[in-house]
Amino acid sequence: MADFSAIEAPVIAWLAGETTTLQAFRDGKDLYCETVSRIFGVPVDMDGANAELRQKGKIAVLACGYQGAVGVLKAMEALRMGLAESELQPLVDAWRAANPSVVQL
Repeated sequence: MADFSAIEAPVIAWLAGETTTLQAFRDGKDLYCETVSRIFGVPVDMDGANAELRQKGKIAVLACGYQGAVGVLKAMEALRMGLAESELQPLVDAWRAANPSVVQL
């Protein structure tokens, strides 16, 4: 049996050769926590430190991984999920800076 839950991030990372994300996946880490930790430079644990940031990482991975930007974040209801409009472009920029191989893909 296989679980394809959250498969988007590792598949995109594999296609792009994004080694940091692939290693986190191999190590069994939560990719949304890992991503937002790289973006904001703080440790993020799903059930602990900075857990509230995980949702920002998740929406950034799912939107930006497919070359989305602010419009896609809004379409995915980022504002309803607690992100402020002023956070959206900086989140896109930070995600892109943390995932250069995916951006080049």
